[in-house]
Amino acid sequence: MATIKTYTERGVVNMEIKDSPFSEKGRYSLWLSNENIKKADMVYPLNRCKSRSEFIDRAIRFYCGYVESSIAEDYIADVFVQTLFPKLDNMKKDLIKSVYNMALQLSMLIHFEATSCDYSDEELRQLRNKCIVDIKKAQGVIDFEKAIHYQRGDE
Repeated sequence: MATIKTYTERGVVNMEIKDSPFSEKGRYSLWLSNENIKKADMVYPLNRCKSRSEFIDRAIRFYCGYVESSIAEDYIADVFVQTLFPKLDNMKKDLIKSVYNMALQLSMLIHFEATSCDYSDEELRQLRNKCIVDIKKAQGVIDFEKAIHYQRGDE
């Protein structure tokens, strides 16, 4: 059995490695607070661990996984932001362009209609109120055929 001593700021860590090629475990001397040892002694039976060492081994694996997943989450979040935001920005530009073109067409249509019609202010107010009710009822989807039937008096 080989023993390796490592000196750190907190003290000596002794590592004994078994010579067996099938062994995956080593013996270590660690500096731990008394409070953490007491917590481990109270909790390890609840976690179906056979010993304090098994509990600490599992705790280390769990914490390493937590740290690694945190790093992965940060990476994934950065990649997500870097790829999604430019696409959203392009979609926003396309929507703005579409809304502008619709507003332009609507303005042209309104001015064309205004030159050929002679409505009183009261008739315009009633038509506006009717359109508000229709749009709320249809959730913004306007049916041209229904408007024609209404204007002809078919409804």
